[in-house]
Amino acid sequence: DHRDLHLSLRRQRQMCIRDSTDGGIREGVHRGETWAMTRPSKLAEAPKAKGNPIGWVDGKTGTRYYLYEGSNGHIHELSLDDGQWTHRRLTSF
Repeated sequence: DHRDLHLSLRRQRQMCIRDSTDGGIREGVHRGETWAMTRPSKLAEAPKAKGNPIGWVDGKTGTRYYLYEGSNGHIHELSLDDGQWTHRRLTSF
């Protein structure tokens, strides 16, 4: 039932931080009573972060996005779509 799926998606909570020990991006997703932790930057083979990311969820598709400044000075995007994390570098100089 589409309505039940929408309600369950709305009940999910995500948090995302930069790991201060290795510079990787970590994400926690709260489902019910537990948190599931993943390492999107490692899964997408993305560079280390200089600071904490900002993130959002596309309300229509459910795709999660995180933007961050890499230790190399570039702006990077991580996204989760169809169960797979991908990385794009958004700046060049």
